[in-house]
Parts: sequence; structure tokens; C-alpha cells
Amino acid sequence: MSLQKPIPLRQRLVVPRDLAKEYPIDLVTYLTDQLVPPPEVFLAKKNTEDAGFYVMPITGDKFNIKGRPPTAFESPEQVRKQEKPIKANQAPFRHIKDITMPKMEKYFMKYPAAKGFFLAEGDLCLKKGYTFDDWYREYGQVKEITWFGYKKILKQKGKLHYIVGNFMIYIPREKMGFLMERFSKQKADIFSDRFFTNLVIEGEVKLNPTSIAGEIEHVSAVAGGKVRKAKDCHLNTQLPLYETLKQGIRKVEIATIGGAGTHSEEAQKLIEKRRAEAAGKMSFLPANFRRSALGKPK
Repeated sequence: MSLQKPIPLRQRLVVPRDLAKEYPIDLVTYLTDQLVPPPEVFLAKKNTEDAGFYVMPITGDKFNIKGRPPTAFESPEQVRKQEKPIKANQAPFRHIKDITMPKMEKYFMKYPAAKGFFLAEGDLCLKKGYTFDDWYREYGQVKEITWFGYKKILKQKGKLHYIVGNFMIYIPREKMGFLMERFSKQKADIFSDRFFTNLVIEGEVKLNPTSIAGEIEHVSAVAGGKVRKAKDCHLNTQLPLYETLKQGIRKVEIATIGGAGTHSEEAQKLIEKRRAEAAGKMSFLPANFRRSALGKPK
């Protein structure tokens, strides 16, 4: 009679459902002109929560970015005042320093059981099938700041030079004081992945050998409105092409307009059918995004 090999402890470990709140994720993002985060953030949030992680309420920033007019705001309190504009690619660093760190400090005070938190980009794309249980079983006892999600590692003359993409970094509660001190010492706004790369070089942040997360393909404000390609993200096909959907519905409306600029009954039914199909594809987006893309029924 052959004996079965024992199952490793980490695979047998049953992870309590509410444990994820002890390891929350904060998504770093901004507010669009509609005063909501860009659409990929909602897809990232849904996918991350479906994987069992606890995602903090989203706090989008609206920094004074060079070349970006603040025309979307209706009241002064909606504008984050700054002495001078900053570059779009410096905004994530400012967000982490001014918004995320104080936000998580308050969370730790309110929730003493919290062990740490994940700092993540708003376009976070966990590897397909990867769950909180997977992370906890293998890394739940990590005591060092650990970089879990990144795009690539750049070297110069055989030495680490730059880690591209701080998609997902775990910060233990015990390291909050150290990290806040380092942020306070960094007076100039720099790229956030440069900031954390420096800490890796200094030995203060551990780089996980393999990345467990990437980014959703999206239109990047940091890259000046260009599409940031992400071929390895399984969520790319789930993110509706926002403008394409909008334009598609408008084309249907134009093609079916009857005499005197009115829609025939048949045309109106077709428009509503196309609008409903698009709404289904955009179900993960907040209502005001859907209304903007789909327009109001006539």
C-alpha cells in the first residue's frame, strides 16, 4: 500500500474570509474631468476584489498638472491647491506621499488588527487566477517592504539601475514610520518607481523574484494621453473601448435618423438595442460614465 505525500502546510492552510482587511490594497489614481477615476480603475478594483483582496475606497487626486486645464471643477474645494504645477509623471509620487500614506496611517489607527497594506497602481492587473489566498499562504508573514508587481528590471554594467512599474508593493505596518520618514526627506517630486528603486538598491525594499501583477492596457495620463500597451494582461479584452462605444452608438443614431431630424420608431428601437448592448459591456463602470458614453435615451 503506497502512502500519499503530505500536502505542504501553506497549501492546507484555510484563509479566513475577512483576513484580507488586515492587508488592504490602495489604488493610486486620479480624477478625470468627470470627477471620477478612469475606467480601467473600476475594472482593476472589481478583478482584485474578485480575487479575494480588500480594496480601500478609491481616493483619486486632481493635482495641478502642467498643460492640463482644471476646467472640470465646479467648486474650490475640489481643487488640490499647489504652489506650482507638477509634471504628470510625478503625480503618482505626490499621490503616495500626500494621500496614500496619511490615508493608511488613519486606517491602521482605526483597524489595529491590520498587518500592512498594498500600494498599487490604479490599472493593476493581477496574474490570471492569482488570489489573496495564494499570496497569504506564501507571503502572509513577510516583514519587509516587498515589491511584488513590476514590469521589468533594468541593469547597467550588471548592476540594478531601474525597476519599471510599481504595480504592487506590500508595506508592513512596522515599516510605515520608516517609509513616511523617507517620503518627508524626498523634497523634489520624482518618479515613484525611481523612489522605490533607490530603496531596493539601498537594501530597504525587497524585490520579489517573480512579478505577480502587471497593468491593464489603458490611455495613460502619465504618458501624455498615449495608449500604454500591456500584452500580458488578461483583462485587456474586458475593458470596453470607451470612445469606440460612444462613436458606435452615434453612428447608429446618424444612420437611422428619419425625416426632419427625428428617429423613426424602428430606428429608435435599434438605437436602444445598441445602447443596451454597450451598457452591458460597461457594467463595471459607475453610472455617470455610462450616461456620458451612452447618452440619454431620446
